[in-house]
Amino acid sequence: DKLERERLEQRSKRDALTGIYNIAAAKMEITRMINLHTGALALAVIDLDGFKEINDRYGHYTGDQVLIHTAKALRESFCGEAVTARMVCVPYTGENHLAKCCNALFDSLQAKCRASGYPAATVSIGISISRREDDYTTLYQRADTLLYEVKNSGKNNFRIEDEAGRASRPDTEQEHHTVQ
Repeated sequence: DKLERERLEQRSKRDALTGIYNIAAAKMEITRMINLHTGALALAVIDLDGFKEINDRYGHYTGDQVLIHTAKALRESFCGEAVTARMVCVPYTGENHLAKCCNALFDSLQAKCRASGYPAATVSIGISISRREDDYTTLYQRADTLLYEVKNSGKNNFRIEDEAGRASRPDTEQEHHTVQ
């Protein structure tokens, strides 16, 4: 029946473990947002730092739990109209708001891992701001470039592109979010 078909379609768009969008579904949703949204969008590409080491050292069950906690922290930190996957797409409302979301994600992830006794996981984030000519690929590539700048300069951090397309450097306090 129609309801069952819709339920299966929804389930096919989501990762079974974490409940967040899989990459194919996220790309479709983000493309839809780019086509429909009149204002700028922010695309945050997120990478779990040292995830292979967590799996190798603590095992895949623990790795799965860290992924589940990361997905929950992502959903809580980037709420609103967010499309959540390994990346998050939200309407752009300014750099300060994005910095708050990133710091909320860092704090939430630490708290969730600590409370459940799992290894403290950290994330690196690169955020691009859409321009009129952008499609999914150009927006993603710029965010991914910023992500690797963060990973190469120490991880557990974020970098936001300004509206002119330059990477902004958050003040030191924000840029080097420390793990307590």
